[in-house]
Amino acid sequence: MSTFSRFFHTFFRSRRSAGGFTLVELTVVVAIVVVLTGLILFRHSRFDSSTLLRSLAYSVALSVRQAQVYGTSVRGVGAGSSVYAPGFGVHFSETEPTRYFLFSDVDGDNTWEASETVTTQSLGRGFSIRDICAVTAGGTVSCMSGGGIDWMTVYFRRPNPEAIIYTSNGSAYSYAYIQVQSASQTDYRSIKVTTVGQIAVCGLNADVASC
Repeated sequence: MSTFSRFFHTFFRSRRSAGGFTLVELTVVVAIVVVLTGLILFRHSRFDSSTLLRSLAYSVALSVRQAQVYGTSVRGVGAGSSVYAPGFGVHFSETEPTRYFLFSDVDGDNTWEASETVTTQSLGRGFSIRDICAVTAGGTVSCMSGGGIDWMTVYFRRPNPEAIIYTSNGSAYSYAYIQVQSASQTDYRSIKVTTVGQIAVCGLNADVASC
């Protein structure tokens, strides 16, 4: 039996023997119950949000992996799947904080165009892209939040599994990461993609360098 259970059991048993409750005693009991209920609901809400955020991060990582699989295989697109794009990618943009695009690079220019979109993925439930960053081999970081880049594309060209990272500032990067955040904007997770083709989901509010 918990401490609270023993307290209420002893309290109510003593009050029954004393002949009832006063208004002050009832008010105190109700206040305690309200506070405990609020704490339980708050913790449940945080747990639910954290679980959904983790699921979303893995969903974004899966989309990047899907582009990698499509990019290294011969997947047809268009009517009757008769058009074969030289590569596939995933496009993230500052102007689209609640969705991203999986695309087939039909014209071979290594960039996303609306007409090349295969699927549009919505983050949903108030989630949004917190930041997109690309890091050079020398450690220079360019991020959307710092005004360094406006968009980023993670691209895979057949038959290689390596990722090519393009941004509005160029393509000389060793890895990139996409941060998605909860509706409350207090928690986030990062999806890290390296040029050798590795895709990882970092821990809750974790430093990307340790991912």
